[in-house]
Amino acid sequence: MQLMMFLVFVCVGTFPAVISAGYRAVCPTEPIKAQEGLNVTLQCGLDPRVNLLDYTSDWNRADLDKFVHVYRHRRDDPDPQLHVYRGRTALVHEDLSRGVLTLLISSVQLSDAGPYRCFVPNLKAGCTMKLTVGQRETASTPRPPLDLVTQPDLPDGENRNAVRAGIISTLFLLPIVVMVVLVVRSRRTQEEEENKEQEEQL
Repeated sequence: MQLMMFLVFVCVGTFPAVISAGYRAVCPTEPIKAQEGLNVTLQCGLDPRVNLLDYTSDWNRADLDKFVHVYRHRRDDPDPQLHVYRGRTALVHEDLSRGVLTLLISSVQLSDAGPYRCFVPNLKAGCTMKLTVGQRETASTPRPPLDLVTQPDLPDGENRNAVRAGIISTLFLLPIVVMVVLVVRSRRTQEEEENKEQEEQL
């Protein structure tokens, strides 16, 4: 009788381990990229699929050995959660029935970068993925206009306007001045010739 009870105890004790050995967690192999201030989704799945609604599952920072999000007794448990993640994480319960652990992290911070591990203790199934966070892109400062001449409020622009106006005026006036000089010279030449003719006639 004692032998029989011992065998039953051994079978019952080892049965969950035999079942759990058949499951494995699958995580993305490539780093998950996020931008500071935006939201990011981390996801891992059980293979084969199993309804995880009744299972305890957790997400933790593998480098800090601290909980990021914990799910127990069909609800989220914020008590063991690392304080910097409180109010910023959500587990998608609808995905649990499909054997998928989906964690949403809002307002990602640079300090959130690191390895994340999803784990189902009863199934001894878990895997780790890496999250990288890039700095928030700042709005580029507006470039000054290419043509500063059009900016009347800039001293340099005023000087350039004056120089440009002077050059343009010179280019327009130069031919006129040349023509006037030529006309005056030709008249003088004609007058001199007329005077010479009159003197010769006298």
